[in-house]
Amino acid sequence: MLKQKFFFDFSSKIGIYLVTAISGIIVTRIVGPEVVGALSYANAYVTSLSFIASLFGGGYIKLISEGQPEEDCNKTYLQVTLVSLIIYCFVILSILFVQKTIFDYKFGFPEMETIILITLISFVIGQIYNFNEIVFNARMLMVKSNLPTLLKTITFNFLRVIFVFMGFKAIGLSMASLIASIIFLPLIFKYIKQLNFGTWNNKLFKRLVKVTIPLSGLTIIEILINNIDKIILEYYSSITQVGYYSAAYSIGGMLLIFSKSSGTIFYPLFSEYISKKNYKLLKEKIKTYQRFFFVFIQPLIISLIVFSESIIVILLGYKYKYSGKLLSILLISVFFSIWGIPIGNIITGAGEFKKVFIIHIYRFISFIFSIIFFLHFLKLEAIGIAITTLVQNIILFILFLIYANKIINENLVIEFYKYFIVGIILTSLYYFCGKIIFQSINDFIKIFIIFPLSIFISYLIYYLLKLINKNDFLLIKNIFNLKQNKAYFKSEL
Repeated sequence: MLKQKFFFDFSSKIGIYLVTAISGIIVTRIVGPEVVGALSYANAYVTSLSFIASLFGGGYIKLISEGQPEEDCNKTYLQVTLVSLIIYCFVILSILFVQKTIFDYKFGFPEMETIILITLISFVIGQIYNFNEIVFNARMLMVKSNLPTLLKTITFNFLRVIFVFMGFKAIGLSMASLIASIIFLPLIFKYIKQLNFGTWNNKLFKRLVKVTIPLSGLTIIEILINNIDKIILEYYSSITQVGYYSAAYSIGGMLLIFSKSSGTIFYPLFSEYISKKNYKLLKEKIKTYQRFFFVFIQPLIISLIVFSESIIVILLGYKYKYSGKLLSILLISVFFSIWGIPIGNIITGAGEFKKVFIIHIYRFISFIFSIIFFLHFLKLEAIGIAITTLVQNIILFILFLIYANKIINENLVIEFYKYFIVGIILTSLYYFCGKIIFQSINDFIKIFIIFPLSIFISYLIYYLLKLINKNDFLLIKNIFNLKQNKAYFKSEL
């Protein structure tokens, strides 16, 4: 039964991601970069300070796991959430009021104030879903936790596709999220009514704050970096530039599902190995991951980087061609992000959360300096934001590597330097061929013929250089072995 809970949780999150990605491509292709930029900007505006309303969820789960009185935990967490949400709304509305009345700030889109307000209402209702998700996650009741969000997301994506075909633009598309959120509120209230609520407990509140503080700094930095980049980009350029960047990020971000899945597995696994001081097995797992990454993932990323412009044109249309340059930079960033997943998990697995926080402080500082340099001084617009993202991930990778090496006393990447060098050479070679030889070739031919051919050539070169061997192909065979997968899923259920 416990494994079924995990299976439903994982499946629902994968389903949400895929549905959102598919509908996002359809909507982005039809409405154009300006509308996409307006929606992305409004979402970033509303969620850039969302940590005010959502800091205490992890602390609540911790209290429940400690066996604290559930009824009083429920009441205390509910009241803290309501107060936090009121403060959050006051702050956002105050910022908007000051911008419009005192500074007379002109947004780069005529209906932006309305879109921001609709997005804000949707976010507030979304916090009811978040409350439901947190309280039932704490009890491992995954159906009640995930079902409302899953239904809301499916409905939202269905509505926005319908709305875009009906000719609606930014306001109509922002309403899709609000309507979807309202539809399933009765289901949320039905679930919440099944909970018992006690009274406010000062002791539990102090414990909640104490548990939340170590995690809050990292949460705040993550939310700020993931949102204010679009707000700053609009300030230095235009809503259209935000649209180009958001389109490229949505495509490049699809690869991050691999790193997120890997991180979910590595964190508890590495925690166990480090607690038992089983560093030999830990190193073996990391080396296996890195070999898989360089042998099978790197060739794919290389071809995606080189043909990024054609990929954007095929998926989103010629009007997004500019996003191709951004996608190529973001894919390099994703490369370092995926490569660094097990390395970063060594630090968290060792319980060194203070070091993780310090690392992200350095990351935030690099973010600020990069923004100033690439946008303010060089005026690179969306390309500047993409380069900023790349700089952050490279710095994050290097810092993770330095701290992780100190924990296990071994250089984790030196063994794979040959793959990295060959990757740089292949990327340069393919890029030269793409610009000089294949420049005039149709995008469809590039994607459906030359793109897969380039991946095959990469594997062939790996084989000739003895960077790939029989064991690597056996690994892939085992991964896609239907009989073994069927047995695994049966054992999980």
